[in-house]
Amino acid sequence: PPVWTWYYNVDYPTDYFAWGLSTMVGQIPLLSAIPTPPGGARYEAFGASAAAMAIDGAVMQARVALLFPSYSRNWNEGRAFAYRSELFGTAQTLETMHIPYELISDETLESGDLSKYRALFIGEAQCLSDREIAAVRTFAARGGKVRLSRTAGTRDTFGLPRVERAFGEEPGLCYYEGYPASEFELDETWMDHRWPLAITEESERRFKQTLADWTAGAVDWMIDAPLKVFTSVWREKSGAFVIHLLNGTGVNMKKGDPVLPEAPNPPFPALSHDVIITAPAGVAGEAVAVSPDFEGEVPLASRVGSDGRRTFVLPASRLKAYALVRLQGQE
Repeated sequence: PPVWTWYYNVDYPTDYFAWGLSTMVGQIPLLSAIPTPPGGARYEAFGASAAAMAIDGAVMQARVALLFPSYSRNWNEGRAFAYRSELFGTAQTLETMHIPYELISDETLESGDLSKYRALFIGEAQCLSDREIAAVRTFAARGGKVRLSRTAGTRDTFGLPRVERAFGEEPGLCYYEGYPASEFELDETWMDHRWPLAITEESERRFKQTLADWTAGAVDWMIDAPLKVFTSVWREKSGAFVIHLLNGTGVNMKKGDPVLPEAPNPPFPALSHDVIITAPAGVAGEAVAVSPDFEGEVPLASRVGSDGRRTFVLPASRLKAYALVRLQGQE
């Protein structure tokens, strides 16, 4: 069944952005019924057309998995909420790096079905079941890369301390100390509050390099886009690959700025450069761009690099608010 998301918006640009955000994560938005201004994009009509991603049967193309630890949410002790800052800070930083990732549950980890992933984030999840611990060890033993704190797995699913540590110095386990992602977590905030986040350039550079090292070899799709262009990659049931692109470059909040309900002005600035999409090795075919912001399909220029991978170029002028790139490729 579809996942519905409900938004309360006050203007057309925020309604459009909310629609694009839901679309790119495979959800169906319930919007605020704000009228489309003259000349505005009819994004809801686009979403109901054949040009949009066919959600039924579509699969996210991510090789990086981040555990959302329900057991630890309920029973972590001491560093009780560290799991959240490390999880969301890591996710939000991967977002800025255009690295596709997927949140998985305790149940998914317990199943041991991690074959589609090459990198796994456990973080500060103190409370893990025996099956989860076994699945992590198996994943690492088969060549997967696991990023975790030394407190991970020190308690069972009810928060009771384990007699022995769950993990040692096995190959594939990438331990970290402290709270390296906490600076990058944007916690929940509300209208009329102040923007809480302040990130220093040097710490951001170091943390991004850490994540780049951890995910090296785990990224199939490479996307070079401006910093606040949000991306996701899916594969439809038909076999076509779909790359969603959402322009969030109009938001430039600084710590202490008021959080307002209205969209920035301009809401969707022109991009600083083209978007470059490099497909995985073995994926061939032609790509087109479609969008509520223009009519029809726009074929994208492409070239094949020395490594045999095909690269596509979406001109900056073709991404106003939201665009979808469809590659009718075959592996």
